[in-house]
Amino acid sequence: MSVEKKIGEIVTVLMRGISSFAAIAQRQTRAEIVALFLALLHLIRDRRIVVEQTSAFSDIMIKKNEAEPA
Repeated sequence: MSVEKKIGEIVTVLMRGISSFAAIAQRQTRAEIVALFLALLHLIRDRRIVVEQTSAFSDIMIKKNEAEPA
């Protein structure tokens, strides 16, 4: 598993309308979740997505950054 593969997975899942990190991470191994989180950080850095977490330990909501072409 690679971070690049997880980036593609996040982009694909966002196209299907799923916007929750917990929903994306369901049924994945701990190593896959770590790679998924790193992919999330890469997409944030590249400004392809925006995320929101309303409180500590709450779910991370993900959405495509409409200001940037992705």
